[in-house]
Amino acid sequence: MLSGDKTIRNIAGETWLKGTGMVNLDQSQAGLALGLQLSVGYAPFKRFTDMVEQQLIRVSDFHNQSLQLLFENMLLQLPNEPIKHLKKALELYAELLALNKKGIADASLSPKLEIWNQTVGLQKTIKLIL
Repeated sequence: MLSGDKTIRNIAGETWLKGTGMVNLDQSQAGLALGLQLSVGYAPFKRFTDMVEQQLIRVSDFHNQSLQLLFENMLLQLPNEPIKHLKKALELYAELLALNKKGIADASLSPKLEIWNQTVGLQKTIKLIL
């Protein structure tokens, strides 16, 4: 999902869609892995957010709920200091919350959002989430 090759990212996206639809994919583990890679700068966050926006969000209600779980586990792994393109990821997460008509499922994410809320550029987006 973070590959520099767009074809590989598309294949990873399709694999996620199929694995999620068959309930074979552990979203929390996928989110954990993505979050760890993004937190150390393995790949630009923009690669992931672009793929989510173009390919993964609004596929079905079940996919949106699974994507919310993936996002929450991914965001928990990110550093307290906001990384580049975090705002876009938080906007997508806020959209998922609205689509799912749910609040934050993992309460341990709220303290991290409060820390990020100290950053002026993220305050409006985080207000939508909280």
